[in-house]
Amino acid sequence: FLTNKQLSKEEAIKYSLEALDYFTLRTLAIISSNYFVYPISENEAQSVYEHLNYKYTIKSMKNWIEYARYRSDSFLKSKFIDVLKNYNNDKELANAINDLFNRTKDMIKNIYREFMILHEQHQYMSSAQNVVTSIEGEDTITDRLHGPELYFQYLQSVLVEYTSFNKEELKELCRHIVKSVTKVSSDEVIKQFFTYYHSSKESHEECNAYIHLCLEVTIEYLFKNKYILKKQNDLVFIMSKVAGQVLYSRGEDLTVSQAKEMGLNIIKKIKKNEHISDRYGTSLSNFLFIYLIVRAFTKTHYTS
Repeated sequence: FLTNKQLSKEEAIKYSLEALDYFTLRTLAIISSNYFVYPISENEAQSVYEHLNYKYTIKSMKNWIEYARYRSDSFLKSKFIDVLKNYNNDKELANAINDLFNRTKDMIKNIYREFMILHEQHQYMSSAQNVVTSIEGEDTITDRLHGPELYFQYLQSVLVEYTSFNKEELKELCRHIVKSVTKVSSDEVIKQFFTYYHSSKESHEECNAYIHLCLEVTIEYLFKNKYILKKQNDLVFIMSKVAGQVLYSRGEDLTVSQAKEMGLNIIKKIKKNEHISDRYGTSLSNFLFIYLIVRAFTKTHYTS
């Protein structure tokens, strides 16, 4: 297609992408059948997906079709494009094809490894009915505790409009947990985070990665400590536990440390024109973390 002079440039690119899409989708089918010999349940598949981090390209894509197009587009922009056009170097041609093949093969292999880890540890996604009430005694979470993806998608939807994202009653609740943050500061940091989220593609991706990490850290903690949800129905109590054990602990969990670092970096960026101490920056970062989680967990309350 790329060297066919009867095709326009647009047609050559279009047909090349479609051919490469087919190659990647075919690779997915073959490699997946090699590793996943027997069908797995939807719950198992969802559990594996939730467990993956963003080093897996599929986590940033809506589906496998989008993944295949991403691979095709990247390939056409890579150093291998000239190899395909010239078609006169057998060794380099093999390397070019193997590069496209191996990227998908290695990802499926690593996904299967994650699946086996979960399988051995019996950590498939489970759900538990946990009704949590707000400080006014009103039901705020009436659905089951899900994995991060459901809440992540919900937060993305409310972050479209500031009025959907910003809830005064939730900021007040969070100030009961992070007591060093004032009302004025809490109003500012939520508004500034929303503005930063929409300021550029890079900031948008940075914030989404941070949100997803916050959810992963929190839900992993709650799944491991379900007694907190069974014995208490106070959202402030539950989130205080999360703050105490996740944000204020001095543990060596790398994911938790990464979440703290990402949050503080975002605070520094949105507060770059203000002179705040490192200690107060950490308080604002903790407040933002808790607010994002509370806003996600009150999904049912605001959509029912």
